[in-house]
Amino acid sequence: MFLVAIYLAFSGVIGSEFLPHLDEGAIWLRGTLAPSTGPSEGLKVVDRAREILASFPEVPQVVTQVGRPDDGTDSTGFFNTEYFVDLLPKEKWRPVFRQNKERLIAAMDRELEKIPGVIWNFSQPISDNVEEAVSGVKGQLAVKIYGDDLKTLEAKADEIV
Repeated sequence: MFLVAIYLAFSGVIGSEFLPHLDEGAIWLRGTLAPSTGPSEGLKVVDRAREILASFPEVPQVVTQVGRPDDGTDSTGFFNTEYFVDLLPKEKWRPVFRQNKERLIAAMDRELEKIPGVIWNFSQPISDNVEEAVSGVKGQLAVKIYGDDLKTLEAKADEIV
């Protein structure tokens, strides 16, 4: 039993992620604009992105949010735009995507990149919420740097980038 336990622990047979990667049948998309973005410009970007996303026949609906939620649990501003992109069952997708969600996301990203000044982050609804709750940041990969010397922090941040 001990040897089996050692084998399972170190062989890589059992994954190390807390949650296995699941296809939730939808896309959670976040667009980050410049921090100085106001409500009217945020709405323009959301409207344009919603048009682009809805132009894909695989997308029956897009629900958007600009800024922070009404419950006050998030301190973000109008520079944060979020999109719930519902997807049809993969059997109804166009053949060009071969029922591959990564291909669909790549095609969406190519179109969304035409909107200047926005950083796009694709995820899934539940995964995004869990990752944000665990790390406290919006995104799958985050680096937190702590310290008192701002010049050193900035140099370290540049080095990491």
